[in-house]
Amino acid sequence: MTRTIEYQAATFQPDIEAVGGSLGVSALVAAIPLLVLFVMLGALRITAWISGLAALAASLVVAVAAYSMPVDQALLSGAWGAAFGFFPILWIVINAIWVYNMTVAPGTSTSCDARSRPSATTCGCRRSSSRSASVPC
Repeated sequence: MTRTIEYQAATFQPDIEAVGGSLGVSALVAAIPLLVLFVMLGALRITAWISGLAALAASLVVAVAAYSMPVDQALLSGAWGAAFGFFPILWIVINAIWVYNMTVAPGTSTSCDARSRPSATTCGCRRSSSRSASVPC
């Protein structure tokens, strides 16, 4: 006889009046992670990645303590948010690098850009020209 185990994932249903039975107080508690982020970035001048991690920690504490969210679902929500936050950023960075590499001609040096100087001798080119000596970059 085979035994099957059915697993039904429980979806967290937040109560909008979770803190003190008040919508306003619940909204203020929910704003704590944003407050942590803005204070650390603006007032304390802490780097963005540390401020972001502190805001993530604050949001996990608020979700679990104030809204009674299960810890595993809170952690999964944080990971899901990070993945969907990194995707558009990485998409833009990778495409910007691709466009940059596409516009720079292969074999050219960025320190002696031939487009910015009209003479070939300005980059130490040994071709004959009307100048007697080559001018270094």
